[in-house]
Amino acid sequence: MKIEAAFLVLSDLHLSNDLYEAAITPQLSLPNGVYRLLRAEKLTDYFAARCRGHSVSCVKRLPRYLKVLLSEMKDEGYARDKFDLVLLLGDQSTLAHERSYKFLRQYLTQATYATDDGDGSYTCAGLGLDVADILAIPGNHDKMLRSSLDLYNLEFASKLKLTQKIRPQMCSISTRRFADQEFVFILVEPSTYCSQDLRVDATFRTHLAAGKVTNKLIEDVETKLTLLREHGKLDAEVKLERPFGEAVKILVVHYAVDDDRFGGLEKLLLPHKCEGLKELVTMLRNEYQLSMALHGHLHLPLLYNFNGVQVVSATTATLANKDGKTGIFVIKFLDSGTIRAEHHTWTGVAYTPDPDKSLSGDLGSFPTRPAAAA
Repeated sequence: MKIEAAFLVLSDLHLSNDLYEAAITPQLSLPNGVYRLLRAEKLTDYFAARCRGHSVSCVKRLPRYLKVLLSEMKDEGYARDKFDLVLLLGDQSTLAHERSYKFLRQYLTQATYATDDGDGSYTCAGLGLDVADILAIPGNHDKMLRSSLDLYNLEFASKLKLTQKIRPQMCSISTRRFADQEFVFILVEPSTYCSQDLRVDATFRTHLAAGKVTNKLIEDVETKLTLLREHGKLDAEVKLERPFGEAVKILVVHYAVDDDRFGGLEKLLLPHKCEGLKELVTMLRNEYQLSMALHGHLHLPLLYNFNGVQVVSATTATLANKDGKTGIFVIKFLDSGTIRAEHHTWTGVAYTPDPDKSLSGDLGSFPTRPAAAA
């Protein structure tokens, strides 16, 4: 079988401020009544200790591994020297900061990343991606302790010139065509936000790592998809050449679709749930023939089915987990019509295909087109 198109899925990069520089935690504030019980400096240190940044080894080795993958894919009939699309599923920065987003922009788009931290000059290979090939959504770390997405949009999305500017509790639609197959990407941002930048109050458990699908977000998704289905376009850039039913529809979201599959003490102490996301996925399946969903957030690689929708749970790509669950997914679209996901894991010294293939599998097939009239 021949590979007709291939997507690279990267999630939870958690980049620090530079290649060899840790993330900087801004000084946090507390309500006056709380300050007497807990010093703000101690709280800032607490966040700094738990918001670990990227593994330098992962960052340096990932570009070379992707080149190896692309070379090997030529043996499977893949004709391009780059991935058709790169999907970033959020938490690009471990703590939103203009310097971490500068590092991210350059690492993503340059063949070689060079930096000078005052003590010395350092270089490493970059991913060398074309901006037009990137679709990105923010994660909870990209807006952690922020009341808006302004920093993310200003320092990352706008400066990188991404075509999709994501707004809180809204969705963005992107249409693409690869190998004569049309795709509709539904990028949603259901995060909840704090009321005041860098201020920790009693509501912190509702916004640090959690989200909520509001009626406003549902209405936005339905309005845009209905227009695309009925009229074949939203604007000059977002349009379909064939009927909506023939397109592969993919939900792109940071939060886990079915977080009941993932347990642990941390989830009890700090909720990671996105309220209403399951219902949104079910609605998208019933009303708009959703083909699959991609999410990150929990740093656990998994393929699973939720109410008839195939889901890819992408783990962190460059944050070296102690349990060996760091890795990436490649989604291949075969000439047979099969859609296949393949996981590649970080061993502690290198990336490699999963030895037992337990995290690789078929996600489904292209929608069937009506037979041509005789």
